[in-house]
Amino acid sequence: MGQRHILVVAGEPSGDTYGAQVIHRLRERDPELYFFGIGGREMERAGVKLLGRCEEMAVVGIVEAVGKLPKVIKVWRRLKRAIELLKPKLSILIDYPGFNLRLARELKGRGVPVLYYVSPQLWAWWPQRAKEFRKGIDQLAVILPFEVDFFRRYGIEATFVGHPQREVIKEAPSRGEARRLLGVQPGERVIGLFPGSREGELKRHIGPMVGAVKILREQVPGLRFFLALASGLEPPRLDPVGIEVLQGEALKVVAASDLLLAASGTVTLQGALMGIPMVVIYRVNPLSYWLGKRIVRVSFISLPNLLLGEGLLPELIQQDVSPWRIATEAKGLLLDQERRERIREGFRRIRELLPEGAPDRVADMAIKLMEG
Repeated sequence: MGQRHILVVAGEPSGDTYGAQVIHRLRERDPELYFFGIGGREMERAGVKLLGRCEEMAVVGIVEAVGKLPKVIKVWRRLKRAIELLKPKLSILIDYPGFNLRLARELKGRGVPVLYYVSPQLWAWWPQRAKEFRKGIDQLAVILPFEVDFFRRYGIEATFVGHPQREVIKEAPSRGEARRLLGVQPGERVIGLFPGSREGELKRHIGPMVGAVKILREQVPGLRFFLALASGLEPPRLDPVGIEVLQGEALKVVAASDLLLAASGTVTLQGALMGIPMVVIYRVNPLSYWLGKRIVRVSFISLPNLLLGEGLLPELIQQDVSPWRIATEAKGLLLDQERRERIREGFRRIRELLPEGAPDRVADMAIKLMEG
């Protein structure tokens, strides 16, 4: 039997992590498999031949995506040539719907089985597109429990595999160890700042966050502030307000924190699974927001609130992302112990909803699909 090639495409940093998890499990089952595709540092370390890097392709917002088009088109053409040459036995497409939904149809047309892992959030912004989505996939592995019923309504049998963040947070240090490593003194309270993993998110969120830090430093004694900067991002120039910058050490910052100020994204679920209250913020280009308001069909932007179906965590969007509003919400969460306990109880329910073992279940699905 010749070497079997598997295409893996992840256009976001979180998808890079999830893809690497599955690749490691597949290599345990068959060390001779060859992987190529799009991803980041985690997938590269797992042995994937990268034809495009997710750090260069990740974007949120309709207007923001336009600037990435030349790069995306270049990678698309490179990927098509590799597919023609290598003739993969299987494709694993991870989230990134603007690219992967089109790629799924291309692959199906070439007879390449498609396992879609981490479904596009069609339930949030375009439910009717699920009918089209069905034509491009062979199997669907979802990581949110309510997605099974949603896709069933459109004739798609999705498999809930658990959430890969359960595996990610196992790598986090304990609270005590994290605080020791960061030099946090007894009695100090830590606020972790998470402006987002994309360059545009960092630019839009860092200003209001720094402004909130200045207010909080004046109003609440004994605070330490740590900015968790995603790998690959250029550190921002900060006013001398006592923010300590750590790059590529998000889990350590979450573990050490008493409160997070976080852009909506993966870190909100990490914080929930690790029991850390937070204020969730998000801004996009005003035109993207205006267009999105006419498409998006959900009441919340953060995964913890979506999973629980209630506004457990404060969410600040667009013009509400101001230093004063962030600081006000943060101060309330720091000082109201009864509210913090209600939030932690909600987080305990989230842990019950999201079991461990997602990478192993997806690897099993991949092997079965590849072997027919």
